[in-house]
Amino acid sequence: MIDIKDYPNDIALLFSGGIDSTLLFYLISTEINKHYPDKTLTLYIIDRYNNPCERANTVFEKIVNKTNLQVNLRQLSIPPVFQQYEILVASKIISLRHSIVICGFNKYPRDETIRPNYIVNVKDSEKVKFPLAHIEKDKIVQEFFNLGINDILPITHSCGLSLDTPCGKCFNCLERIWAYTSLGIEIDLGC
Repeated sequence: MIDIKDYPNDIALLFSGGIDSTLLFYLISTEINKHYPDKTLTLYIIDRYNNPCERANTVFEKIVNKTNLQVNLRQLSIPPVFQQYEILVASKIISLRHSIVICGFNKYPRDETIRPNYIVNVKDSEKVKFPLAHIEKDKIVQEFFNLGINDILPITHSCGLSLDTPCGKCFNCLERIWAYTSLGIEIDLGC
């Protein structure tokens, strides 16, 4: 799903505590531990419209306990922009500090009834990579089960709103429901 062997040693990951960035964090951490001890990973939690910082910290601690990797965790505040472009703005800012920035942005679901009205297309560049951009959410959720780390899923957060309990109605929640339903798994909207 992701191969970091050709990535520079200084890797940054945009981390929200959502399903995509959580899977990438786990995969990259595992690869660094097993094969690339000379590589470093810095996570950036974007302080944004849906206030992910506290939830992302909870997921961060769980993965660090599983992988025992020393990871730098930073919080990044960016100016308000259209919410789907926050990732792109943040990746540009971080790419000034790091050799490569990895972003968890997945392919839109094949079910067009739940797609957002706006579609953001992302493409890899020399310094910014979107390794999940060609994979739909159901395949990403399945990978948690394949890796035996599905116990992390309930603490991830997908909701696009700043609520303690997921709304179940925004695109992010609907996509998560779609993924679980597609896999025949009991729906879990996370924290």
